[in-house]
Amino acid sequence: MSNRRHLAPALLPLALLAALLAPAGAAAAGGSDSIDLRPSVRLDADCLVVRLSDVADLAGPLAQALADSVVYEAPAAPLRPVSLHVDALRRRLDGDGVNLGLVSLSGRECVMRWRAAATPAPPAAERSAPVENGSPAEFADRWIGQATLRGVVADYLARHLLGADPADVQLRFRAEDAAALDRPRAGFDFEIRPMASALSPVIPLEVNVYERGALAARERLSVEVALRRPVVVAQRYVARGAVIGVEDVVEEVRLVEPGLRTAPSRAAEVVGREARGRLVPGEALRDGDALAPVAITRNSEVWVRARHGLFVLRLRARALDEGRTGEVIRVRRLSDRAEFTGVVTADGEVVIEVGG
Repeated sequence: MSNRRHLAPALLPLALLAALLAPAGAAAAGGSDSIDLRPSVRLDADCLVVRLSDVADLAGPLAQALADSVVYEAPAAPLRPVSLHVDALRRRLDGDGVNLGLVSLSGRECVMRWRAAATPAPPAAERSAPVENGSPAEFADRWIGQATLRGVVADYLARHLLGADPADVQLRFRAEDAAALDRPRAGFDFEIRPMASALSPVIPLEVNVYERGALAARERLSVEVALRRPVVVAQRYVARGAVIGVEDVVEEVRLVEPGLRTAPSRAAEVVGREARGRLVPGEALRDGDALAPVAITRNSEVWVRARHGLFVLRLRARALDEGRTGEVIRVRRLSDRAEFTGVVTADGEVVIEVGG
């Protein structure tokens, strides 16, 4: 760290004293001194001492004098985001003897995320070295084209079972499967059957090996699978049922389990929608974590559009269910209490298709 950071604690009392001795009119003119906690920040991997200026916008001489106040310390760069709540910040500043009666403190919490330290790619020989629990994790394109069962399995998992670019599918084979996987491809036909869902992070396989049309062997393998894909990651805690804001999520490219291959990939897909459950900072959102807002409430009167070919009839009805955009709900016609089911539209109406 720079010398400025080491000297900052010693200079802080002097800066505070200078700010406090400033003309009274300068500090009190319109309450210009303020500390505005940012919703989220990204810090370098070597930033282990986080200061107030790293997480907040400071306005006014007294607030700026607090720029080097330490608000968080870590022995190493945290692997997961850390939330700094405004109450914790207030207690920290109070403990340092800061008179917050002279400075306005705003904001709710700041989610601190650390960038990964840049590390050079290991040599090819090192990457292919055996590991204790099996082969090292490698992307499928490393094995596809290899004239062994390993190449056949890699091609099947990436292109056929997952339907993904082999350069984005990471595989790890078990050490005990090495002999079976090294079987030469020439002279054999292989029938591969997955024994678990394609969404599973570990996919067991049953492989029937045929030689000249006759079953020569049956192998049981197990492969760890991960996908590299864009995902939407929560930056701060979002309560169940709360509306997801722009500052609550961020787009990242990660290696994730196959179950996240249908998850949202762009922030625009979830912003403005409601959280189905609590969103935790650092976790990627899954399909169904963000729900469309409720467009129709139960027992409310709604407009119903009954369509039959080119004809559309609009009438009033009462909603018997709560409904979100795209959901099917029941409605009761006001005139004769007849019940129908229809699809909720974004403008809060219900569409009923009559006939073919």
